[in-house]
Amino acid sequence: MSSDANDPLHASTQQFTGLAMRANRVLMETAESALGLQLGQLQHSASATGQFLDALSKGQDPAQLVPQGLQLAQDNLQRLGQTGHNLMDLGLRSGQQLAELARTGLGATPPSSGKPG
Repeated sequence: MSSDANDPLHASTQQFTGLAMRANRVLMETAESALGLQLGQLQHSASATGQFLDALSKGQDPAQLVPQGLQLAQDNLQRLGQTGHNLMDLGLRSGQQLAELARTGLGATPPSSGKPG
């Protein structure tokens, strides 16, 4: 009799473990993508800044360097803003995936359209 009582518990435990593993995979993929986005932005900004500093160290005309420096700052800020936007989008998509996992994994039915069945 005890094995009969354990079967539903065992099945529920396996279902919960599978759900937790899928959720963990979604979170790890999100973290990996977020890190890739941030490192890509940092690499691009650092490269552009390095080129500007190289030009500055070679003693180029300051009249040319000021507009270049301002453009560099603007480009870096735009990249930073775009990366932030992409990170927010990534977080929203990850949240939607986790909500879908929770909905289907816990056996909940999707929200109804409001029409009686």
